[in-house]
Amino acid sequence: MIAGGKTDREIVDFYVARYGQRILVEPEGAKWWWMHVVPVVILVLGLVWVVWLLVKWTRSAPAAPPAS
Repeated sequence: MIAGGKTDREIVDFYVARYGQRILVEPEGAKWWWMHVVPVVILVLGLVWVVWLLVKWTRSAPAAPPAS
């Protein structure tokens, strides 16, 4: 195909049309977003939630009564 003057994009499009998106190492378009961005966002939100819970629990712990 290269000898025939095809561009990289034309070659990739040919193989995607023939075999489907599964042949790509990295999916294009919306699938890339779901596979790379969304898990990171969920991980960060989970970390923020855990830190918030730890802060809440440590601040609401009752003070120890004074020693007699």
